[in-house]
Amino acid sequence: MAVNRFFGLRMIKANVYQDVSWLDGRPSLILDYSKTSRLYAPYRDEIREVGPGIFLGLMYSRTQPEPTLKMYFALEAQQ
Repeated sequence: MAVNRFFGLRMIKANVYQDVSWLDGRPSLILDYSKTSRLYAPYRDEIREVGPGIFLGLMYSRTQPEPTLKMYFALEAQQ
């Protein structure tokens, strides 16, 4: 379980696991909100490391017949 922070506040819980990306089938870290948040239940984030300590995220909406890519985001690991 992980908790997203917005403006320093713990806001949205997510189940976290490794799975294949909806984009290309490659391994990704998944943040799944379907069972942890009413507001964010329709969304799923996929995260991959694209450089040392730099991560690219994709946010999908669970639309039918296929998921819709809604936005990209970046994360930086700090030591």
